[in-house]
Amino acid sequence: MGNEIKLGDFEDVHALSVSEARAVVTAVHEARKKKDPENNPLRDRIHNEQPVIMHFLDYLDNFSRYKQEESLHSIAALFDTHPELTTVEKALLGTLTPDSADEATTLIPSLAGKMDNETLQPILDELTKMQDRLR
Repeated sequence: MGNEIKLGDFEDVHALSVSEARAVVTAVHEARKKKDPENNPLRDRIHNEQPVIMHFLDYLDNFSRYKQEESLHSIAALFDTHPELTTVEKALLGTLTPDSADEATTLIPSLAGKMDNETLQPILDELTKMQDRLR
């Protein structure tokens, strides 16, 4: 990533952090488990327990920093107070969870032109407080 985020065909797509993706994929997976395969044209493909799906779910679970739904809502509210951040920057901050403003601007250079370290550091501190690393 450079100072300007260029996503090509994905420019207008809403980016998700790993934690947000985990919430969405887990909810869909759980909903599909509950469906009756006899009344659905997809039959056995409704709930896929193939190893690749299970590994993907494990990956999302292992690398999600925020597993509680309340944490995801709190993060969204925090980011809503900073409209200068793009959805990609929000997703990267929520996935990479940098400890310092310097680390954040190194990993996500586009942040440097949007906010100073004194504005960015409290955001990072709040993100750290909400992490579910030890749960």
